[in-house]
Amino acid sequence: MKKKEKKLTMEDYNPAELYIQTLDSPVSIKNVTYALNHISLMLSGKQCLKSFDWTALTYQKLTLLKSQYIKKGLSPNSINTYLALIKGVCREAWKTDLMTTDCYMMIKEVKRVKSVKLCSGRSLGHEEIKRMVTHYQNLKTPIGYRNAAIFALTYGAGLRVAELCDLTINNYNGKALTLTGKGNKEAIIPVPSFISEILDCWLKYLKSDAYYIFVRIARYGVIHNSNISPKSVRHVCNVARDTLAMAHFSPHDLRRSFATNLIEIGIDLFTVQNLMRHTSMETTRRYDMRGEATKKAAVELLPF
Repeated sequence: MKKKEKKLTMEDYNPAELYIQTLDSPVSIKNVTYALNHISLMLSGKQCLKSFDWTALTYQKLTLLKSQYIKKGLSPNSINTYLALIKGVCREAWKTDLMTTDCYMMIKEVKRVKSVKLCSGRSLGHEEIKRMVTHYQNLKTPIGYRNAAIFALTYGAGLRVAELCDLTINNYNGKALTLTGKGNKEAIIPVPSFISEILDCWLKYLKSDAYYIFVRIARYGVIHNSNISPKSVRHVCNVARDTLAMAHFSPHDLRRSFATNLIEIGIDLFTVQNLMRHTSMETTRRYDMRGEATKKAAVELLPF
């Protein structure tokens, strides 16, 4: 008599963990893990993707979650990201026979939230960035040189905040950064000489056994070996904004400024796309925040 096959359960395969294993980039793994934990909290009250029963998801539950996110005022992009992650987890559940085909197909039918894509954030002028860098350099303290380097390198290399926080000594050779970004793509990012000078001023303060470039600084200027967090970088930006009476900006606005200012001086969009490490040209276009003044100046040049 043929032995009956054991039915797979969540104890054998957690579809959320399987989905995370399909990701290539450390940045993606960190972000997706955080997002799935958040989704688990919304659905079960417990922030743990490992204990949540993803196989119990249904079309009705996902539609209700989508409605809750809309009522909470989340942006369409954020909601659509969450929906895509859940569908990815459900696909892994279906592939391992933890979810029926009918259930998975119904979940796939949950529609994205429609949105009109508008430019978010802002682009800082090079005068604003130079003003911040100069201010912190003039403090002539470790935290001053570190913060100056944070602003200069995030802008001068067009870095994502997670990339900045994870930079190690081995990523920098004095002239360029080598890092692995989204999609596990390795990229060599040239660092302008004037940015290298600012970064080198900070590197002199690192301990001989330092691993990360941007590390925590405690009270009384005590330098630690642990790297700073994206939350800390946002705090640094907020303090600079209040201290120098600037308009609000986020760490990602420094990356936007990198793209916008390159386009402003006439660098072709294809080169900017490569420097930003975007897969799609359309993504790069959304970083062009030159605004109405540029359009007005352009039409004034129209031959007539």
